[in-house]
Amino acid sequence: MIRLDIITGFLGAGKTTLINKLLAEDFAGERVAVVENEFGEIGIDGNLIASKNEDLQVTELSNGCICCSLRGDFLAGLDSLIKEFKPNRIIIEPTGLAQTRDLEDACLKAEDQHGVRLSSITTVVSAPLLPALIEVGGEILLEQIVDARFIVLSAVQDLEPDDLPLAELIPLIRKFNPHALIHTEPWDETDGLTLLALAEEAFASRDGHADFYGASDSCQEQKAEVHHHEGHEEGSPDHEEHDTGYTSMAIRTNAPFDEAMLAELTAACTNGSFGEVIRAKALLNSSQGPIHYDYVLGTMDIGPINGPTEGKVDGRIVIIGRHLIRTRYPRFWKAR
Repeated sequence: MIRLDIITGFLGAGKTTLINKLLAEDFAGERVAVVENEFGEIGIDGNLIASKNEDLQVTELSNGCICCSLRGDFLAGLDSLIKEFKPNRIIIEPTGLAQTRDLEDACLKAEDQHGVRLSSITTVVSAPLLPALIEVGGEILLEQIVDARFIVLSAVQDLEPDDLPLAELIPLIRKFNPHALIHTEPWDETDGLTLLALAEEAFASRDGHADFYGASDSCQEQKAEVHHHEGHEEGSPDHEEHDTGYTSMAIRTNAPFDEAMLAELTAACTNGSFGEVIRAKALLNSSQGPIHYDYVLGTMDIGPINGPTEGKVDGRIVIIGRHLIRTRYPRFWKAR
């Protein structure tokens, strides 16, 4: 039986980082396939999966959501993936705007059609950014928290004195989900096998699909409603998803980025030049070689690409937010 594991969470929560941890620490000797479902028309995260070898297959589904417009593609892709690659396990990383219950529905349908078994659902929540993301992510993030079975807090070690401490973060989460198992230890102090075991235990202990999602009245009153299937226009130019107002835009550039250009990109994300930017991520070329760029609500991280790369990468930037503006910046907004 092929196992399915869902790693979900809001934009920039740390899903790909967790997948790399699990690949490095849990799945040695297994044939593992990773299905990356990204918001927008071009993918980034598939290139950031570090452990590329003959026992790992990465498949990307872009410009749609597994649980609505891409459901048919997802099921067809699983069929092809299973026949051609024959994995022991499939890890699914959905778009940060996906809803947990609809992802589970899609995977349960895959169980019926392809003989796979959904074994865990892990929801990643950024500890430092949670209060701010509740303000801007609103209903989507809260839906993910309400529907979570196993919540893994990311970047706990990065909490600053001015951030909301764990002693207050946990009650904040419990306000919306009183039942989910919450893991609060820094990731470098917990091995991936422990995380996977906890995720599988939390999933196996559910009281049934319908019962689990029957959240308490107080939880239902706290969260905002998401009209998941209303107003969704598949393949729209701005890729509006789930009628939330979120859109994405892509920049392709092979320009070599230096510190000044990276600072310019960050400034454009923070000062409103691109509109209301929640998340930006990129694969870029630099004098030190290929790098990845991550931006979430004013925080920025840059580092080398961990996968095997030679020479230049196909440079690309994806920006996600609301009311985005297609401003042209001559130094890095250059279509190939």
